[in-house]
Amino acid sequence: MFTMENRYIIVGLAIISVSSLFIIYGVLTNNDRVMGVSLSILVVGVVSTAVGITYREPLGEMLEHYIHDLDLFYSSILEDVGIVGSHKIKLCLEDRVIVFSERIIPCRNISVGVNMINRVPYIALPITNILDYISKVVGESSDVVDGFRKLFVDTSYLCREISLTKENNIISIELSKLSEKALEMMKTPVNVIRVYVLTLLVHHFRNDVEIVDEIVTAESYKIIAKILGE
Repeated sequence: MFTMENRYIIVGLAIISVSSLFIIYGVLTNNDRVMGVSLSILVVGVVSTAVGITYREPLGEMLEHYIHDLDLFYSSILEDVGIVGSHKIKLCLEDRVIVFSERIIPCRNISVGVNMINRVPYIALPITNILDYISKVVGESSDVVDGFRKLFVDTSYLCREISLTKENNIISIELSKLSEKALEMMKTPVNVIRVYVLTLLVHHFRNDVEIVDEIVTAESYKIIAKILGE
């Protein structure tokens, strides 16, 4: 039984709208590169809309199918827009989106999908259902380390050890003794581990969060993030 899923439909329509504008611009300026990127984005928008109309509710821990869909939709776009390498990543609490951009942009007037602000291209992915899932798993615990342990060790079995340090508004989270499943997740462009670390921080501190640095070794993954507004 299929049920419509509004979040994919909205993302798909937003992508189609933006890509159509770029296609028109490419035709008017006779720019083949813009046309090629815009057509790729248009296809993703159509796929996103179709998935939203014929969507089945995700199954499995940590919404793995939803994250897989996000990778499906956005992997090619990240490459086409040119922000797949050294892009900036932040999570905006009010808009409930994770944002990938060429440079850091403010969490104001962010639209889900592919867009541009102050001439900086960005991609914003919805994370409302991930926030809801984390709220259910970790509750309103006052101990952020306990929240990370519940999510990554007790529930998802993605790692066996958690360490956390905080100095002013800079926080460092290291996940150690990673499972094979965690290592596979980290290889995807969206990186579900990163998404859940940022979302848990937003859930706990109730502020926007941006990544300062990431350090990956054979058995550990460290994210250094800035809590904005503290």
